[in-house]
Amino acid sequence: GYVHIDNIFYGNKTENFKWKRLNIDTDNTAEQQQISITSDFINGEIAGEYTFKDFANSLKNIVSQFIPSVIPPTPNSQQELNPNNNFNWHLTVNPHIKVAQMLNLPVVLTDTARIDGFVGDSLQAMQVNVSIPHMYAGVSQFKEINVNLGNNKNNLQLNAQANILNIEDEATLVEVKGSAENDSIDLSIDWDAHSQPKYNGSVRLGSRLS
Repeated sequence: GYVHIDNIFYGNKTENFKWKRLNIDTDNTAEQQQISITSDFINGEIAGEYTFKDFANSLKNIVSQFIPSVIPPTPNSQQELNPNNNFNWHLTVNPHIKVAQMLNLPVVLTDTARIDGFVGDSLQAMQVNVSIPHMYAGVSQFKEINVNLGNNKNNLQLNAQANILNIEDEATLVEVKGSAENDSIDLSIDWDAHSQPKYNGSVRLGSRLS
């Protein structure tokens, strides 16, 4: 099936904008489902086996392996409710500065961002990768943002880094690393400023949940 929309207009008392197209195409076979999105704003595809209403349960079941005290696993009596999502996605989000300003969005992209990942119930695994070359969050300016969240057999891992720019475009590199395993969470935050005078630091945190 498909949904094709041309010429989307939005306006307020002072400004307006136009999206030329929004196309959503679906192709379902016995082996795979696929959604393709083509528009001025977001483009990409989602492919595999999926039921979106069960997506939250898929994430819950995967994460509960590592922090069951916070996110309990599905009880045996409800195993029939377990989802069977095995799919990947590859999306790009184009900058739309005017739209963000009109809608007062908290985040404004100024370059094309990528969001890739997969969820595999059969492997009890997930991976999410986000890459944003440049953006504003309020009055703060960020560049070279990379976020990776995923798990292997033993733990759930987070790796994130970004450069925060001051008013003179001098960067402070911030790196965040975290892991969760057997109800234990470890987190580290490091920063290194390239401004004058230079400064750096780090924070290490660890906790045991029960």
